[in-house]
Formats: sequence, structure tokens, C-alpha cells
Amino acid sequence: MQAAGARAVVRGIVRDQADGDDGDVGCDGGRGVDPRWAAVEQALTSVEETGSTSMRELQRLLGVLHQDGPAEREVVSSPPGMDSVDELVRITRSSGVLVEVHRSGRPRQPDWSVGLAAYRVIQESLANAMKHAGHGALVDLFVTWGADELQLQVRCRPGPEGFRPDTGGGGNGLVGLRQRVELVGGRFDAGRTGEEFVTTADLPLVAAPADGGAR
Repeated sequence: MQAAGARAVVRGIVRDQADGDDGDVGCDGGRGVDPRWAAVEQALTSVEETGSTSMRELQRLLGVLHQDGPAEREVVSSPPGMDSVDELVRITRSSGVLVEVHRSGRPRQPDWSVGLAAYRVIQESLANAMKHAGHGALVDLFVTWGADELQLQVRCRPGPEGFRPDTGGGGNGLVGLRQRVELVGGRFDAGRTGEEFVTTADLPLVAAPADGGAR
């Protein structure tokens, strides 16, 4: 499908959805515009210029917009990605957790959904270290860029007064991370190895189709 034609189709979807959202009331006293659909309209303006990658991500965006929950709110604002990881590391270090970052390979630009999944894996892992492993915990973050894949591994060892991080911060958190990673076609694993809790995510740089599963 040509980009211009796709824009017309998606704008039609936006209008149809707006017509069906009778319960939303805006500050002007009339029916408000769902900010999710405003995000779609904004995304459409760059589709013709950026080609197939934007089309693929726009399809994924539309799928997310039909869901309820935190994921839909993430796409309304600019989603964080790998360029935001250094700030996560800085915050974690300021809490007394010792974080070493090991980078290899040439950094690339993944699809936004892949970058967001990667960010969430790192964010959750570092948050668990602060919460459970205690002051003085040791965390090694490995970021490995391949030709078409990004591999993340976070290895956490508890500090002198911390708990052994054998839960990864709770089952729900791990389930959520697994779902995020598999949604874009990646692989996820987490568990204890000796005194360490190890979280690993292998992510494709190009997200799998919205109806695809983990590889």
C-alpha cells in the first residue's frame, strides 16, 4: 500500500473511532478527542517521508491504541528508548547500587517498540536491584549490538544488607517484561544463577509483525 493511500485509510479509522467515542467530554464542553488518536494523526505526518519502517510501526501503534492500560499511554508521549538508559544508570548509582555498563557492537536505531521494550527491561532490573539487593549491590549491565539484534543482560548481586535477588522483583514484573519482549518478537529469560539474579533479553532491531509471536 502506498503511504498516501495508507494515510487516508488510517485517518478514516481515526474518524470512525472518534464518532464512536460518545462518552469523552473535552474541556470545551463538547466531545473531547482521545489523545491516543491525536498521536496517530501526528505519526501520520511522517509516514510518507520515512517509508516502510514508519508504516510498520504505525500498524503496531494502531494495535496498541485499541488496548487499555499503561502501554497505550506510553505511545501518546515520546516513548523512552536506549538513549535514556544512561539516566537510569545515574539514578541507580545515586541510590548506592554499584552499576557497571559493558557495551559492545555498533549502536543502531531499533524500532521504537523495540527500544521501549529494551528500556523497560533495564528499568525494571535496576529498580529491582535498588529495592531488593540493597546498598552496595553490584549490577553488571551488558548491552550488545548485533547486525540485526540487541542483546541485554543484567546480572545483580546483593549488597551486604540486601536480600538475595531470587525473585526478580516479583512474578508479575517478570511476566510483564516477558510479554513486552515477546510482543516485538524477542526472547526473554530471568532466574537465579548462584548468588546472582540474571535477566536476559534478545531483541530484534526490527519488531515482528503485530500478529507475530516470539521467535
